[in-house]
Amino acid sequence: LPSDVKYWAPIHVLSPCGGNVTGSSGFILSPNYPHPYPHSKDCDWLIAVHSDYVISLAFISFSIEPNYDFLYIYDGPDSSAHLIGSFQDSKLPEKIESTSNFMYLAFRSDGSVSYTGFHLEYKAKLREACFDPGNVMNGTRMGTDYKLGSMVTFHCEAGYLLQGYSTLTCVMGNSKRPEWDRAKPSCQAPCGGHFTGSEGTVLSPNYPHNYTRGQSCVYDIFVPGDFGKHFKHNTLRKIVTPILLSLRRATASMCLMKTYLINTYVLKFHSGTLLHIFWLLSSVTYELKCDMKNSSICALVRGVKAE
Repeated sequence: LPSDVKYWAPIHVLSPCGGNVTGSSGFILSPNYPHPYPHSKDCDWLIAVHSDYVISLAFISFSIEPNYDFLYIYDGPDSSAHLIGSFQDSKLPEKIESTSNFMYLAFRSDGSVSYTGFHLEYKAKLREACFDPGNVMNGTRMGTDYKLGSMVTFHCEAGYLLQGYSTLTCVMGNSKRPEWDRAKPSCQAPCGGHFTGSEGTVLSPNYPHNYTRGQSCVYDIFVPGDFGKHFKHNTLRKIVTPILLSLRRATASMCLMKTYLINTYVLKFHSGTLLHIFWLLSSVTYELKCDMKNSSICALVRGVKAE
């Protein structure tokens, strides 16, 4: 070629394999798109928009090997969030919308056969519903609809007390955005209490986490009716601080005090006995689980829940 003639090689733009994607809109392409994607690829994208918005994801084109290559889409900031769907083959999926301002995509290809991949477009969309409030530790939640006017209700597991309001309602807030009308409650193990009924659970404060030093907790357990009662006390190692078990009836009282409790002690009572437990807390966490039906066992176990 003459010296004044210049030649440039064609530019080949590679789409990245994963990354953090921000902004109000954008595109996500499979690696090497529109050409076949590479083998044995693990690509992860995190889409994040402003907290007042959710994410709308549209499939412009989609073609990956069925049964072996997959695109996983999660409603949240990582793969531990709710799985919206697992996509494969060449059928174009419907538009997807998140419930929060995050969406996580994970593409996995195997070691053979590649298709052209995918071309996705995302847009930030103004929220028309409240965010997923999540669950409470040591409790459960009822309700999966977060639109305006919808309610979710929280319940605690046996032995825990609800702190706060049990029901939240999605309302239009002062910022003109949907929000929950109250803070999410929590479930806490109380220090002491009065327990009645044929069965129940008693937990040391803050169980299963460490309790606060210097507490003295009193638990009164009264079983009415013709139920027999067994109280089984198990410990797995020496306890430096004494534990007092005061077992009271209307006309009699007995007290058991042990500085070192290593073996198993089984105490039997008749119906109508009031079991009064007073313990000076050491570094060990306990749970008391009672089932008084048919003369079953009430067990106090170090560190783990009794079955």
